[in-house]
Amino acid sequence: MMKKLAAAFLTGCCLACAAFAAVGENENLLLNGRFEADQADLPPFWGARPANRVAWKPSGGPDGLPYVTFIAGTGSKDEVNFRQYGLRLAKGGRYRISAAVRTKGFSGRGSGVCLVNNWWRKSAGVGKIPADTDGKWVRMENEFECFESDNGGYSFVMYALGYKGEFSVADVKLVAVDALAREKTERSPVLAAQSVPSLIPFAPLLGRIPRSNPVVEFRFFGELPKGTAASDYEVCLERDGCGDVSRSSLDAEKPMMLPVPKAGSADKGLLTASIRSRSEGKIIFSEKFRYAVRDVPAVLATGRKMNNFTRELVNEKYAGGDAAGYRFDMANDGWVFVKAGDGGASVTLDGVEIISSATPRGESFRNIRAGRHGIKVKGAAADVVVRAIADIFNYCPGANSHVKENGNYDWDFQEKYVLPAVTTQNGGSVPKDKLDGFLARGYRWLANLGTTGVSAENLVKKLKESPGMTKNGYAGVTCDEQFLHRATEINAYTKGLKTYDLECEPSRLIYTWSVGKPSTKVVDESFFATCVNASLGEGRILFEAYCRTKETESEAREYLKNYITDTIARYRATYPLSVGSACIALGNFTQVPILSLAHHPEVDYKYYLDMQLNMIANDPTFEGLGSIGYWGSYYADEELHRWCFALMRHYVVEGKKTMLSEKFGYSYRPDHIMNGDFRGSLDSWKVSGTVRADSFEGFAMSSQNRWGGNGGIGDTFAVLVKEKDSSAKIVQTAKNLVPGRKYRLRYAAFDAKDVKAKRTAPRRFAVAASLGAGAKVDPVLTWTHVDRRIKGRYGQNDGCARINLGQIVFTAESSEIEVSFGNSSAKEGEELGINYVSLTPYYAQDL
Repeated sequence: MMKKLAAAFLTGCCLACAAFAAVGENENLLLNGRFEADQADLPPFWGARPANRVAWKPSGGPDGLPYVTFIAGTGSKDEVNFRQYGLRLAKGGRYRISAAVRTKGFSGRGSGVCLVNNWWRKSAGVGKIPADTDGKWVRMENEFECFESDNGGYSFVMYALGYKGEFSVADVKLVAVDALAREKTERSPVLAAQSVPSLIPFAPLLGRIPRSNPVVEFRFFGELPKGTAASDYEVCLERDGCGDVSRSSLDAEKPMMLPVPKAGSADKGLLTASIRSRSEGKIIFSEKFRYAVRDVPAVLATGRKMNNFTRELVNEKYAGGDAAGYRFDMANDGWVFVKAGDGGASVTLDGVEIISSATPRGESFRNIRAGRHGIKVKGAAADVVVRAIADIFNYCPGANSHVKENGNYDWDFQEKYVLPAVTTQNGGSVPKDKLDGFLARGYRWLANLGTTGVSAENLVKKLKESPGMTKNGYAGVTCDEQFLHRATEINAYTKGLKTYDLECEPSRLIYTWSVGKPSTKVVDESFFATCVNASLGEGRILFEAYCRTKETESEAREYLKNYITDTIARYRATYPLSVGSACIALGNFTQVPILSLAHHPEVDYKYYLDMQLNMIANDPTFEGLGSIGYWGSYYADEELHRWCFALMRHYVVEGKKTMLSEKFGYSYRPDHIMNGDFRGSLDSWKVSGTVRADSFEGFAMSSQNRWGGNGGIGDTFAVLVKEKDSSAKIVQTAKNLVPGRKYRLRYAAFDAKDVKAKRTAPRRFAVAASLGAGAKVDPVLTWTHVDRRIKGRYGQNDGCARINLGQIVFTAESSEIEVSFGNSSAKEGEELGINYVSLTPYYAQDL
């Protein structure tokens, strides 16, 4: 059965790609010429040699694009190149090469942005790289006739020899100019897949086709066989079990609207969309889709918009006593938050009790369909509120931090801090004795399933066997995870999900974790359409937006705009319905040494996370977003874990537009302590004894897991040497503290010799942290964690030094307090390192 169904939607795809191989007039032959990347140090499809001499920047290029910059060395023999292999061009064809370049004080024995043949015997570049572009990005380009390569292969390369100064490159392109180049250039397998003709459904969601207007919008992608035109073909839409066919002329440029044949005679089933030649009836594309026709009320947005997450539908005062009813309209399927005081009132929704006198906080979350609904309230007087809200997603419940000193994230913790601001839990565990009550209160629980790189056949098998699709208690599964720049894997996942959807009657939810921005035409549209139409239109795409800190708030805002805002804008441009079916899963993992996005100790991640949510809540780009949430709650320290859901309560449940940080006086860089990573010097610190500033490449990634491309931040540290007759000490005065406010001091301690030797020897290090007068220490929240792991989370976390993570929570009694670190109890000859010194306000609400 699976093979027949797979064949049904791949008819035409097995036609020789060569029949559709001519490249487009302005098509970029380079893969990822915009240097986009996520969860990586360098952009995919590109290689650097040596890797530590090329830095990727996620924004700051022309029009805010990413760029790469060469890190200058000191020797005349320094060489670096950044390269993409595997190009297959046409000898004698004309091509245009171009790049945006920025330089400052740049010179060297040689440099360029060019195309080279095998063994680099010949090259053609954009021209001589200027020494200085005055801080501006300069577009350089050149047209050339392609020369021979003895193996037929070419590379695109940026390079510099014996250089100094800045050399940065962005937005590189290689375009076929003449007919010979367009006809004879061999596309990469990724680009070749884009030429295969296909139809993709764009609107409405196939599981929510309105009975009042059962019409589906399809769009054409790919290229038609040589020598033919769109007028030679028609598009047909058939419903299984129905002899009628909807027909439309093929339009390669505009959407095509096709009615579902005899839609009223069957509420659900399978549709077949095909492209056929008018003359012979030959099918060049055919694919099946699962559909459902239903009553979809013509309801416009009602109530009061509060922000992009929240719309208030009911806000009334119930006087108590006799029951009172309130009606409201839902414009779309989705979640509502219902509250009647703080308890004591009973509430029914569409005749079903959802709040009783025993319901925690007198509130409930429910997922309901579009249309008119009603609630009835009875009992104690209450302020009655109903709000349509975004789905609030969390990964994962019931899992404790690896840093045990954080305490347990058990069900009591969930009940107090998480459940007031979540609708969907993913992975982890829900205690058996709590599960029925958890589900009865309207929450959802999804299992998690590893799907990276699996074949289509294995994906179908894994889905069929997943606990999320078979065991009681689960509402479905999340498929973890798909990388948009890996087109071959994306195609396999799309094929497998389509096959599963056709084979298995949808009864549970399938959400898809996704990394990166859409950038591959056809591949991405098909992926998005398949993901959102899964589960009869209830599928979601979980965009992993794991934001690393930046040096300044302005840099962070630019980064967020490029990373999150631009990605969702690209979602909307690629497949408009994807935004309403998307979840922005923010990273809340900040736990050094396990896994952390908090790369800069001077930055308060609480404020940074607030920045992210505030932007999404208010920027029009995110209008209609389906879901918001987190990945990594069990990798968050206890303070941030609590703060995360206070933010969700603030923005989603309460619909606020202002930053919660304003209430607590938080800022991006409190700067109570400076130079916490001893970056190149001991500046800001008073030193006694033998102390030096030192560094070791890769230390922050390997030993502290400052994850996701940290650019060397955290590889620097102070080293305190214990001499025979003296100890070492470093001191700094923390400034601008607010008396009466709680603060948290964090720091990492380690053996510098272990670091240099890449020696794993976990133990407690003899570094003593102390606070001077004016600090009242909280002993319960003060501790030292010893990382005793032999194996780390990733391979790069193995075979390296282990650290201690220290924490001191205190109440400030004065505006300035002395902070010191010493090694008086160390053994003679020990060289103990310190970095990641951070001092930020501590979120103590509801402890």
